[in-house]
Amino acid sequence: MLFPLFVLALFTLNAILSVSISYFGIFLASLLYNPVYSSLKDLDLINSLAKKVPKRTFWDKIINKVYNWSYNRGYIDAFYETSLTKGIRRLAELTHFFDERVIDGITNGVGVMSFFVGESVKYVGGDASPLTFF
Repeated sequence: MLFPLFVLALFTLNAILSVSISYFGIFLASLLYNPVYSSLKDLDLINSLAKKVPKRTFWDKIINKVYNWSYNRGYIDAFYETSLTKGIRRLAELTHFFDERVIDGITNGVGVMSFFVGESVKYVGGDASPLTFF
């Protein structure tokens, strides 16, 4: 009989802890993402306080930095684009240039050279060549 009560107490403790962490996250998000000035008519006190205090405190500056950082997803996209995407694109362009100009150039050069050597042998008359086996 004692064991089910212990399990129930443990479950309740874990549930309270989990729900309180989620409420804290909701509260933190409401602080960061809700505007200070509200357009609702029922919140005249908050609106009047927000209009009268133009100075930004140190806490507001910190909240603004955290908000900008989280709004830009920690600048991970910018880091990903500059380091990986642009780097891989430059490497692909360099590889394409090397393949198109150097490798294909060597292949085409050998082909053109063999064509001109074959044509010159044909017109010069290379019948007395010891390398012909036909």
